[in-house]
This record gives sequence, structure tokens and C-alpha cells, in this order.
Amino acid sequence: DGANNSTCATADGTVFAPKNTTAVQQIKVDFVYFNGNSSAAYGAPKTIHAPAALPTGLASIFASWVVKNTTHFAKTSSLSYSTATYADVKVIADAATATNVSLLTVGDVVVFKTAAGKVGLFKVNSVTSGITATDNIIISIKVQN
Repeated sequence: DGANNSTCATADGTVFAPKNTTAVQQIKVDFVYFNGNSSAAYGAPKTIHAPAALPTGLASIFASWVVKNTTHFAKTSSLSYSTATYADVKVIADAATATNVSLLTVGDVVVFKTAAGKVGLFKVNSVTSGITATDNIIISIKVQN
């Protein structure tokens, strides 16, 4: 909902509360997690969005942001998080066009490409349900240096 640490900087794994981020922090943010509620305003449940492509229901929370990165995503079942090679990840990331990935469940592997052109992948370790301050998603991230 924007009150908690629902954004993530892939470069160092730092999370920020959207309402409290500075422009310097915003530059780092590649993911925004919001559980959603399947409405047009908030999007599908358990979704990671690119900061540049948020559902309208989150617009006011991010209205003051001066930097909103575009990240592209592709959920994949063809790669293993633990054994994926850079070359394999890059092929999928370069073809990715989605600006969000939704209905995430434990074990999902998602390839991404950041606005800075770095590629990586993440694996969903846990995800909670509902729309409350305790909702969260825990992911492991690997990103190109």
C-alpha cells in the first residue's frame, strides 16, 4: 500500500517505503510489490510491477517520484534459479516485454531486465495473501554486475 517496504533495488537488495524515498533511492528501484485485489485500479494479486507501469490505484503513492524505472519481466519454467547461466537469462530477458508479473507463487522463477540494461532472475521463496500491512513477498535475486 506504499506504507511499508514494498520497493526493491536489485543492485543491492535494499527495500524502501515508497512514501519516504528520495530521488537518489528512486533511481535504484526496479521492482514494486503490491498484492492487488484483481480490480482494474490495483491489478492482479501478488504482482511485482515496474515503477514506470504501476496500476492507477498506486498513482498517488508514487506521484512525487521523479524517477520511475522501466523493468521488463518474463516468468519462466525453462530455467532453474540455481543453475541458470548468464547467457540463458540474457536471451529471455532481452525478449521480455511485460512490465509486471502477477499471480506469483512459491517456486516461480522470473527473468528481468532493468532500465539500466542489467539482466537477472529471481525466485519466489514465500508470499503471503490478503491486503494488509503484514503482506509480503520474499524473493532471492541474482543480477548482472
